[in-house]
Amino acid sequence: MRVRKRNSIFCQLITIVLILTLGLQMTLNNHAHLAEKYYGMMVFPKVRLLLDKLMLPISGIQVSLVIILFLILGFIARFIVDRRPIRKKAFSLTLRMYSLIAVLVIIFYWFWGFNYSRPVITERMKWAENEPNKAWIKYELDQTVSLLNALRSKKNLENMDADSLTNVAVDHTIQSEIVQRVLQIIELFNYRIEGRPGIRFIRPPGFLLHWSTAGIYWPFTGESNIDDGVHYLRKPVTMAHELAHAFGVTSEGDCNFIAYLVCSSSRHDILKYGAALSYLNYLLKDASQLLSDEEYNDSVSRILPKVHSDRLSIAKQHSQFEDYLPLFRNLIYDSYLKSQGIQDGLANYNYFVNLMYNLKKSDASVYSKMME
Repeated sequence: MRVRKRNSIFCQLITIVLILTLGLQMTLNNHAHLAEKYYGMMVFPKVRLLLDKLMLPISGIQVSLVIILFLILGFIARFIVDRRPIRKKAFSLTLRMYSLIAVLVIIFYWFWGFNYSRPVITERMKWAENEPNKAWIKYELDQTVSLLNALRSKKNLENMDADSLTNVAVDHTIQSEIVQRVLQIIELFNYRIEGRPGIRFIRPPGFLLHWSTAGIYWPFTGESNIDDGVHYLRKPVTMAHELAHAFGVTSEGDCNFIAYLVCSSSRHDILKYGAALSYLNYLLKDASQLLSDEEYNDSVSRILPKVHSDRLSIAKQHSQFEDYLPLFRNLIYDSYLKSQGIQDGLANYNYFVNLMYNLKKSDASVYSKMME
């Protein structure tokens, strides 16, 4: 009887905290300046430092998922051995599952989720959010193709292959540079910087890629996780993207934008090349919608065969990991992003082309500073 009473009190307390947390989230969603002032500038930096100190020596996301799985299995086992009537057993199981989900939601928001209410980059920089026109897309596409061709023709990249550069992303010098550049870039967008998030390469390869995900920031342990099966040309950009999340950037388009700026301003040609390849994919998507077939084919025809080969190599590498329930994953993640105030959902990833346009048109001096 005492156990039931304790469980009931715990459930009531969790419900109160959950309601307060969700209520606060709804309030902050309508008052971005309060989210920035109190959560972004005061609470989250302390959470970031705490998570850095508590970083596990092994993969936090995998440990967390195992713990959650064991808890759920334990709930089910108790349901099976419980001799009470089915209604009482089902009610107890429901309460336990509810309490677990409620705790996870509370931790999510206080450890990271309130960042969704903070101003995005366009608001921070007071950019007009103009959409790129057809002429700019064509010009930017041609410039990116020229950059890719020039980088791929350099001596240090001319003969590169997967065997010689497979470990480029796990090189500690490159990792340190990426972390440092992420710090420098997001500081220019007026984020308060604290801590030094950890980077994990998740094994076995495909752990994330089977869910169409190259990387994921895990707010419960504060780690930036990269699937070890990600192509070596994509790993640095993915690392920078997830590190941006770790410092409180929530918009996928903003993180893509930051990742491109980080890697394209690197002193390593391989990082510049990987960033340009990533940018090319997004430009081609926009170009296919805005340009005529003749204009589009003209730009694509200028891409060197080796660059084409690298793009095919990335696609081949990732195609090894067949998607698990791709439609379900996309529906869930799209709904999740929209529920957090990102109105365009998955399309937000491609928004980083708009950000590049606004940066170059509205803030050329800042862009020059980033490329230093």
